[in-house]
Amino acid sequence: MGGAVAQLFGLVAIRQANAAVIPYDVPRYAQDLKGHFAQALKNVQTIDPNFSGFDQVEASLKQLESSSEEYKKILHQSISEETIHTNQLKKINTTLIGLEKSWIDPKGMYYGEWYKSLYVCNDPFSGYASWILPGIQYEVAIKNTARLEEWDTRYAKAILDLSKKIDKLTKLVQPKRIR
Repeated sequence: MGGAVAQLFGLVAIRQANAAVIPYDVPRYAQDLKGHFAQALKNVQTIDPNFSGFDQVEASLKQLESSSEEYKKILHQSISEETIHTNQLKKINTTLIGLEKSWIDPKGMYYGEWYKSLYVCNDPFSGYASWILPGIQYEVAIKNTARLEEWDTRYAKAILDLSKKIDKLTKLVQPKRIR
């Protein structure tokens, strides 16, 4: 199995190294987040059956989905029409890499302020398992619903920040029209 894994990762590395624009599946953010928040809602409802959901997050996910799909459409158009200027490539790729920074929250987690990622971090109880949406996971683990509204706001803010960065990306890859 080691040989197959090495070949696969070798191909991935070659593909990324040779791509003009990093082959980053931006719409996957919204798709994955919808699933993660659906699971988080189920988890919260195990401690509070009346909890109706993360309203701010739902609204921000719609914006993210729209931004991501527009980026994908414009990127494919720009690549097929070869309208991306080479002087823009570095800025586009740097911005793509910077998308992940939307998940860094200066306040951190309640179980340790050094845990800054809102998207994933290790479980504070075992130190090994990964938690997706750790702010919400922690509240469920300690059976606390008092901060769920705060988490809704913090996650929505991160998702909207991500969406704004994707909108900037779309402008970067959009073909410039000569008037």
